[in-house]
Amino acid sequence: MITKDSLLSEVKEVVYPLPAPLELYQKLEDIGASYIGNVLNPIDNIDKYYTEKNKALNLGIYAADLSYVSTYNKKQEIQLYSKNLKSLMDDLSVNINFTDFYSEEMKQKLENKDTLVKIVTNVYYDAYTAMAKHGDPALAALMLTGIWSEGLYIASHISSDTYNNNEIVKIIYDQRTSLEIVLDLLKKTKGNEVTDSMIKALENVKAMYDNSEDSLTKDQLDEITKAIENIRSSIIS
Repeated sequence: MITKDSLLSEVKEVVYPLPAPLELYQKLEDIGASYIGNVLNPIDNIDKYYTEKNKALNLGIYAADLSYVSTYNKKQEIQLYSKNLKSLMDDLSVNINFTDFYSEEMKQKLENKDTLVKIVTNVYYDAYTAMAKHGDPALAALMLTGIWSEGLYIASHISSDTYNNNEIVKIIYDQRTSLEIVLDLLKKTKGNEVTDSMIKALENVKAMYDNSEDSLTKDQLDEITKAIENIRSSIIS
């Protein structure tokens, strides 16, 4: 196991290692995928999360949800999910400038979608950097696990007929690359029950991707969809 101190000493410049979840959701919007609000982690679920590691995982889940509602410019949901994000960051002592998000000036800026997307992206970039560089890298890795898991969950659950939409299938298939990044970061902080269980679950998903060739068969898609549903359920419940 790599200790927190030794891992921190290796970090010379922390860079958010995954594609922004907004990129994934933008692709969904570009192909005409409708906004489906009931795929998100309910706001009230925040009261279920007590431990640091569960809070870090769900910080990632809610960050991905905030990205999703921002992509579709859902103003009420943006405010609700941003408050959950702020609450979890406060609990984890993630000190980034998030207070301006609630100012009257910011509310006016949120009318512009491009500005909104940039602001939301910076929020979780800064949150990841704060945890990875100045806090606990294990929590940063778990946050990324939450972001990746929620992104794949949303992509695979926005349609009851996903397999017949080749563009959505490709988006789901393309998540295999970022999965390897998440696993690599998790393995650097292995040695605790939560992280080790996430590694085991995501290794299972990776094996499913590894069995595919250039795309996913319907059986492979169904297998991955069910696996990510179980992983996501274990995180948010």
